[in-house]
Amino acid sequence: MPFKVLDFVDATLVSQEGREPKASRTPSVWPSEASADRIDKTEGPIVGACHRKSFGRMVGWPITNQVDPIGAWRFVTGRSVEEHLTTLAKDTKPAIFAAAGVRHYVPDIYLPFELDLVVKDPDTHKGWLVECKTIYGYMANKQIIEEGKPKLENIMQLCLYLLELKTGKRLKQVIEAGLLDTKSRNRIQAAPLEFYSQIDDGPLGAKLVYISRDECARKEFDITIQEDFDGSNYPCIDGMMWKIFTVESIYERFKTLQNYWFIARAEAERRLAAKGVVAPPTLRLVRGHGDQPADHDEPRTDEEKAAEQDYLTRLERETASLPAQFWPPAEYQWAYPPEKIELLNNRQLLGKKRYEDWKKKKKGADRIGDWQCLYCPFKKMCVPLQNPQWAYLLYDMTDMLPVETPENSP
Repeated sequence: MPFKVLDFVDATLVSQEGREPKASRTPSVWPSEASADRIDKTEGPIVGACHRKSFGRMVGWPITNQVDPIGAWRFVTGRSVEEHLTTLAKDTKPAIFAAAGVRHYVPDIYLPFELDLVVKDPDTHKGWLVECKTIYGYMANKQIIEEGKPKLENIMQLCLYLLELKTGKRLKQVIEAGLLDTKSRNRIQAAPLEFYSQIDDGPLGAKLVYISRDECARKEFDITIQEDFDGSNYPCIDGMMWKIFTVESIYERFKTLQNYWFIARAEAERRLAAKGVVAPPTLRLVRGHGDQPADHDEPRTDEEKAAEQDYLTRLERETASLPAQFWPPAEYQWAYPPEKIELLNNRQLLGKKRYEDWKKKKKGADRIGDWQCLYCPFKKMCVPLQNPQWAYLLYDMTDMLPVETPENSP
């Protein structure tokens, strides 16, 4: 075999970007796992992350499909573009850069998040939260760049940031707290105090910036939240209200997901107790909303620490091994039933060629389903329960599947 640098580099990159299961000791959720109930459920019941996938991450299910070299390079190039946007923002004239890497934690829903970039309008001094996303592929460029339709998942993420920070006054407090924090892994960067303190105390704005990795096209959207006459809050994109989901349902779904985690952990505790394994008296477990993990300021012996660690490890393994009755339902479909395919086609929500190939039963086109299932790290656990007749594809024909990605799926 001839020597190839990429063989070594790719293997190293995949090992760095690969994911290993790690159970959470609190029901922590991530902004990227945000989801909401769709108002029109034609395309499906929700938008955003599937509860079953998020639950699997929280309890430490084994990951059945790791990232490949192409996916790993996409992660790297995406991060590089986002980081360079921040670098460029620092050098603008007049200056706009206020901060980057600003971390915040929402204890009510166990949500940590980090702001990519914070800038200040040099004319009005209004503060803006900036989230940068990279995209690629024909459909992504068409829908986002040409048609002006940002991804709903990205909109939800900025809605969370806006709701939690709300004003420039609150944002400045969070920046100052981050600069004073020397204990956590804080990556915060900030302009001099005399600059970021000029941010207006009033309502913040949010910008969603897209940069395509193939065409190098750019698109910027203003994201706001507005209450409608029905009393619910909806996202607005460039001043236009999108009544696809309510902002309130994002929080409701986070708490529903966490309830599954609480119930599963309680069952695992019960099963361990039946085996004579109980939590050490020094261990404070998170058992319900409002509970917070111990800060470990109280003194403990090495034996007590070891006993706590041993119990937590047992608890996590017991939780991860619980049967499917304790899992949240799957919220996306690996394969649509024929009637849904016809409905989506009638509403022009399927690509014409894709539908025609399905009707002709062309090889590789006989399955139409949600792209979220194709890229789920736990699909080999979920799909055989959801669609047993399609399970063979996961093991025998994965490389022969038609290419579907979040960027080019219809």
